[in-house]
Amino acid sequence: MGRQVLLVLAGGMLMATTPAVAKKAADPNAGAAQAGQAKPQVKKRRYCERERASGNRIDTTTCLNRQEWLERGVDPLQPQ
Repeated sequence: MGRQVLLVLAGGMLMATTPAVAKKAADPNAGAAQAGQAKPQVKKRRYCERERASGNRIDTTTCLNRQEWLERGVDPLQPQ
């Protein structure tokens, strides 16, 4: 009985995922059309600051992009 339930569940999962796979394989040019419209992902540069609290031997590192540092009132491009 338990084995039959397992087979029914496995078959149901297989049938549920098959249409999605078939849809992707049916039109290989659809991805190329969408790729031309997508904006390229620009990786934001991150600036890291290391701090050592007094009495502690472990550094704390904070890494943020420039916009996040500016929101905190610090410009990472200006020398301190």
